[in-house]
Amino acid sequence: MSKLSQPSASLGYLGMYNDRPPFNNSRIRRAICVAMDRKEIAQELFGDNSLAANSVLPPLILGYNKDLTPYSGGAQNAKELLRAAGYPNGIDITLISYTSPRPYNPIGSTLLADIVKRQLAKADIRVTIKSYPWHEFKTALNNQQGDAFLFGWVGDNMDPDNFLYTLLASGATPQTNLTKYKNSEVDRLISAAQKEHDESVRKRLYFHAQQIILQDTPMVFLNYGKDTIAVADYIKEVSLNPFGLPLFKDAYIKK
Repeated sequence: MSKLSQPSASLGYLGMYNDRPPFNNSRIRRAICVAMDRKEIAQELFGDNSLAANSVLPPLILGYNKDLTPYSGGAQNAKELLRAAGYPNGIDITLISYTSPRPYNPIGSTLLADIVKRQLAKADIRVTIKSYPWHEFKTALNNQQGDAFLFGWVGDNMDPDNFLYTLLASGATPQTNLTKYKNSEVDRLISAAQKEHDESVRKRLYFHAQQIILQDTPMVFLNYGKDTIAVADYIKEVSLNPFGLPLFKDAYIKK
């Protein structure tokens, strides 16, 4: 028995409420991002650190670019950002999370929240975790409980608009833009891409939008999900489509 795997059209992230303290300050949002080790998280979730997310778009989605780079640098650099923002002794935040497994987080948020807490503690970012069953968690999100939250998104289709508009456009607030992030230039780029038929132009628009988003750091992109199927050794040339479903067009049985 062998396995076929690929990154899925899903994203796990740490969201921050951009519309109120402390995360209405971009330097503090960046400090969170700088303090976090996304590869460690991907390794814990999937045993595969290549699934560490570098932006909002998963690898198989139009507009994904492997060269996009979130803020990084480790705990000491995060402390310096906090000092520059007026917090020389660090900050205390409440992180809300869910308890059940999700496609972008098969181990559940309880363990993930503990990993996040451990990573942020090194930067004097002290985290109190509040975990809820799934439906109670959704209510807590809608009520903007806590300061930050662990969540994710599973693509409804393979179009980049389903990630960028859904998670980060002003028009998607408060339904799915749970961070309350607003940037007029990002909105303009997303809107232009919605009306554009030329894929090469759409790629450029989405690349520009992602660059701005990474600078603003409304959320920390943690990891992509993973599609995996098991295939008997005597079945050859099975592949996966972008939705993670097996394709048997070229498959055959080796006797």
